[in-house]
Amino acid sequence: MIRRFFTLIFVITLSGLMGTGVGVLIAPMEGAETRKRMSEFIDKHGSTLVEGFEQGGRVIGSAIDLVTARVALDKNATH
Repeated sequence: MIRRFFTLIFVITLSGLMGTGVGVLIAPMEGAETRKRMSEFIDKHGSTLVEGFEQGGRVIGSAIDLVTARVALDKNATH
């Protein structure tokens, strides 16, 4: 459970840092240049980003399942 939590935190942090970094690096340019750079970045790193988001979704799903199961156990134990 702890490992999943840290994996989730890592994925969230990495995604945030990447988004912030890309935003800071390309924001001062003209719109056409920004779109060109974003397109190149997505072409180069898109599959890695998708895999990271999918892994994050699986981790979140597992965390929700775990919490739901624990709550159900606690609820049954008190009744």
